[in-house]
Amino acid sequence: MTTQALFAGLDADQYPGDDAWSWLAANTPVRWTGAYLAPAPDHRDTGWMTRRAAIEAAGVATVPVFLGRQFTGPGASAAMVNGTQGRADAHIADVLMRQFGKPPGAYCFLDRETPDTGVAETNYVTAWAVGMESRGWSPGLYISHLTAPHWARVLPRARLWVYALESADALAPLPTDLMGGHMRQFAQDRVLDVAGRSLLCDFNASAMPDPSAP
Repeated sequence: MTTQALFAGLDADQYPGDDAWSWLAANTPVRWTGAYLAPAPDHRDTGWMTRRAAIEAAGVATVPVFLGRQFTGPGASAAMVNGTQGRADAHIADVLMRQFGKPPGAYCFLDRETPDTGVAETNYVTAWAVGMESRGWSPGLYISHLTAPHWARVLPRARLWVYALESADALAPLPTDLMGGHMRQFAQDRVLDVAGRSLLCDFNASAMPDPSAP
């Protein structure tokens, strides 16, 4: 998906503090941020969970991210990537979405760190997405742009947040090509000066100001 009406977003592993959002809204093009639901299978830090109201009051939309079972990385277990676990993890994500306070129908993004489209991965992701829809949520996927065509076919109602990285050291200008997704992460582990301190974060662009809105 390529569009000219793009909106800047950030995502960061750790919560950067309530004072960051009004500063970002006033001094940068940032209009949304990823927000980690926790405790999740591969993300235990709960720092984001009670901060939705503060972030949104400052004019920055929140985009929930659920870091599900992974093939590799800290705490990963390839044996847990299957349809049965996908259904179980949808229940966990549902509980966390309600705790976080998003309205019914909001998109929640399942974080997939490995660019895989095999049977086990497809079964896990599909079961998770179906489970989320059955509970009244809209499924989204954070995936490699290389796998976007596969997921667009398998889950045509899912919103895709793809990572396709370039050597950008600033938020602006935003890339104009979303590389097959509705959102694109175009730079990782960049340092942004925010309210007098350094924030380690990733840079994103999207086709909508609130990628979690139904």
